[in-house]
Amino acid sequence: MNPVAHEKALPVAIALTLATGTAPLTAQEGIGLELEEIIVTATRIERSLQEVPVAVSAVTGQSLEQNFVGGIENLAEVVPSLTFTQSSNDLNSRVQIRGIGTGVFSSAVEPSVSFVLDGVVLGRQSQGLQDLVDIDRVEVLRGPQSTLFGKNASAGVISVVTKDPSYETEGMFEVLAAEGGEQHYKGAISGPLSEIASARLTGFFKERDGHIDNLADGRELNGFESQGLRGKLMIEPSDELTFRFIADYRETDNDCCQLQYRDLSTALIPAQAAAVAQALGDVRPGKENTKTNAGSDVFNESEQWGVSGQVDWVLSSGHTLTSITAYREFDFNNNIDVDGTPGEAGTPGVVQLNLNAGDTRLEQFTQEVRLSSPAESDVSYVVGAYAFLLDLDRNFQRRLSPFVGGLGQAIFQSGEFDGTVETTNLSLFGELTYPLTDRLSVIAGARYIDEELEYTAFRDPSRTLVEGDFAFTNAQGNPADIDGSTDDSTVTGRVGLSYEFNADINAYATYSRGYKGKAFNVAATVQQDAEPIDAEEVDAFEVGLKARLFDRRLQINSAFFYSKYDNFQAQVALPGELVAILVNAGEVESSGFETEFTALLSEGFTLSGGLTYTDAEIDEFPQGQCYPGQTEAQGCVGGLQDLAGGELQNAPELKYSLNGRYQTALGASAWDGYVQLGYVWQDDVQFSLNQDPLTIQEDYGIANLSFGLLDQQERYQINFFVRNLFDESYANNIFRDALVTGAVAHYIPREAERFFGGSFRVSF
Repeated sequence: MNPVAHEKALPVAIALTLATGTAPLTAQEGIGLELEEIIVTATRIERSLQEVPVAVSAVTGQSLEQNFVGGIENLAEVVPSLTFTQSSNDLNSRVQIRGIGTGVFSSAVEPSVSFVLDGVVLGRQSQGLQDLVDIDRVEVLRGPQSTLFGKNASAGVISVVTKDPSYETEGMFEVLAAEGGEQHYKGAISGPLSEIASARLTGFFKERDGHIDNLADGRELNGFESQGLRGKLMIEPSDELTFRFIADYRETDNDCCQLQYRDLSTALIPAQAAAVAQALGDVRPGKENTKTNAGSDVFNESEQWGVSGQVDWVLSSGHTLTSITAYREFDFNNNIDVDGTPGEAGTPGVVQLNLNAGDTRLEQFTQEVRLSSPAESDVSYVVGAYAFLLDLDRNFQRRLSPFVGGLGQAIFQSGEFDGTVETTNLSLFGELTYPLTDRLSVIAGARYIDEELEYTAFRDPSRTLVEGDFAFTNAQGNPADIDGSTDDSTVTGRVGLSYEFNADINAYATYSRGYKGKAFNVAATVQQDAEPIDAEEVDAFEVGLKARLFDRRLQINSAFFYSKYDNFQAQVALPGELVAILVNAGEVESSGFETEFTALLSEGFTLSGGLTYTDAEIDEFPQGQCYPGQTEAQGCVGGLQDLAGGELQNAPELKYSLNGRYQTALGASAWDGYVQLGYVWQDDVQFSLNQDPLTIQEDYGIANLSFGLLDQQERYQINFFVRNLFDESYANNIFRDALVTGAVAHYIPREAERFFGGSFRVSF
C-alpha cells in the first residue's frame, strides 16, 4: 500500500478498532467475562502485568501458539517495539528494542538487549535465539533495565519463562507441516513423582528446507534443523520451600545464511561487476532475488546446554529468599561463501572469498541471591547480589583469492585469528516501592557493578596456505600476540513515582540510568596496544499508563519514552577494506510513544494490537564513515561524514499490529471452530549506520490467516494457516557488498513469501 495511504488510514483504523473494541463491552449478557490476569517478574517479584511500573509486553504461551511464533526472531510479529536484523550467522544477527541493539563482530562486546532464560541471564545474544516450545510466557521489557537485570540490558530485556511441572498428569503432542519441507514435532509430559515432587519433560524437532535456490549445485540454502530437550524437576517439602532444577539441551544444523545480490549496477568498478554478473550465471539481482550461485560450504551449527537450580524459601518473617545457580555452555561454528559465485581461485575479475569461517566456545557461570519483601507488605522491595563469570574462545579463518585480468593488483590473502575473552561481573542491587499515600508511591533502586574484562589475541601473518597453483600469505593486518584488560565499576539506578487512580488504572513516571561496560575490538582486526572503547551509558525517561476498563474486558497499556545514549557502541567498516572495527559512535537518541491493547468483545471474540512510534536517530557522530560513492557535495570529506540526524539501523518510525480471533461452537457438536486474522505493518527502515540511500527497506505489511477446529474438552486441535497472505516481499537486512565495491546485497527471509501449512495437536 502507498505510504501516504497508510498515514491517512491509520488514525481511521485505530478509531474503528477502539469503537468496535469498546461498544460491545457494556452488553449485559457479557457480565462476568473478563481478561485473564497475567503475572510477570519484570521487577524480580511476581506481580500483575497491570501493576508493574515498567513498559513490558507479556506474550503468553497460548498467544505464541495461536500466532505460530516458534522462535525469538519471530517475536517482532507480536511486539511492535521489537525488530530483528538477519546477518550471516547467529553471532552477528541482532534484536533491537525501540531502535536500539548491538550487532558487532567483536567477541568482547555484550548485547544491549539482554536475554534471560528461566531467570538466568545469557552472556551473548546468540544464546538467546531459542526455539519457543512449551512456554509459559515471554516478557519483553522495553527501555534500560540495568538496575534489576545487570549491565547488558541498556536497551531492554527479553525474558523467557518455560512451563513448570504440574501435580496432575498432563501432556501434549503436536505435529506441524508446511510448504518448503517444514516439519515440527514437539511434545511435553508432566506429572507428580510423589506428594512433594513433580517433573516435566519437553522435547522438539524442527526442520525446513532452504528457500534460497543455489544454482551451482541445486542446494536450497538458508534452511534449518534444530532439536532439543528440557527437563524440570520441582520439589516442595513444605509450603514455604520450593526447589526447581532445570536441564536443557539444544543443537542446530543449519545451511544458513547465504546472502543474495540485490543490485550490481551500483558497483563502482563496472568491469568487476560485469565479471561477477557473468559468474552468477542465471542469478538476476533485484529487490526480490532469492537465488545465488555459491560454490562452497554454507552452514551454521551450534550446540548448547545448561543446568540451573533455583531455591525459593519463605522465611518466618514473610520475606522470600531466592537463589539461582546456573552453568551454561555454547558451541558455534559457521562458514559463509561471501562472494556467492562458483569460481575457483584466479577466476578473471572475481574476488573469491569461499572460506570465512569461525568457531566459538562459551562457558558461563552465574549466581544470584535475592531477598524480597513479604507478599502482604505495603512496602515492596527486593535486594540482591549477582556474580557472572564468562570464558569465551574464538577462532576465525579467512581465505581471499585474487582477482586478475586488468582490474587491479592481484591479492593473495589468508587470515587466521585466535582470541579469548574472560569476564567477571559482580554486583549488588536493590529496588524499593514505598507508599507515600494510599495512592501515591515512590520508586527508588540502584545497582553497583564491578567488572573485569581480559582478552588475548593471536594472529600470525607469516603463515602461508597453498591451494593448487596459488599461495595465500596472511596479509590481514599486522602480527598480533597480545593481551589486554580493563577494570570498570559504576552505579546504575531508577527513581520514579507511581499513582493508583483506582484498582484498575495506574500511572507511573520514572528515570533510569542504564549501562553497558567498556569493550575491546577482539576480532580479526585487533590491533597491538589497543585501548578499550568507552562504556555505553543511557539516561532514560518514561511516563506510562495502564488501564483495565469495561469490567476488565479492555486492557490498554501506553508509554511515552525518551532515551539518550552516550558513547553508543557500534561497528564501522574501514574505507577500502573488507574488515570492520568497533567504535564509540557518539550520542544517539530514541524517543516516542507506544501502546498495546487487548479487548474481549464477547465470549469468543478477542481483538488485540499495538502501535509504536519511534524516533531513533544519531544525535552526534562527527566522524562517521561515508557510504560507497558518496561525494563531497553529499557530505563526504576525506572519507568521513557528519552523521548527526541520521536514522539508527532497522528502527521503523511507525509500526503497528492488529489481531482478531473469533471462536464459536459448531452447532450441537463437541467442537468449536475458530478463525484468526492478523496484520503487521512497519515504516521504511535504514539498515546502514552511514545512511546509505541504497540500503533502505521500504514500508510493508504482512497479513496472516489461520482457522481450525478445537475439541471443547481441549483434547484435540486442528489448525490450518496461511502466512504472508498477500505474498509481500521484503528484506530483513540490506547492505553494501564487501567484495564488489558499491554493489548491494540482502537477506530475504522465508517469511517474505506466502506459504501454507497445518498442524494437529492432542492434549491430555
